[in-house]
Amino acid sequence: MSPRESARRGSHVTVRHPEARSLTDRLIKQGFIPDFRNPDLIRLGLSPLTTSYAEAWDGLDMMRGIIAA
Repeated sequence: MSPRESARRGSHVTVRHPEARSLTDRLIKQGFIPDFRNPDLIRLGLSPLTTSYAEAWDGLDMMRGIIAA
């Protein structure tokens, strides 16, 4: 959903998934806090001031695992 060109996006990345609400709830239960946007978007805020590379990696890996399950 987010533009691939870095110059066209800010520090948020938005992912579209048909089960976005459920995925967001499961991520929150595991300690990864995204933002759900109707109807099918998961918005991730990735600030280099507050989010380390390892935290971003772990969160996205968690998301991948939930989607694959």
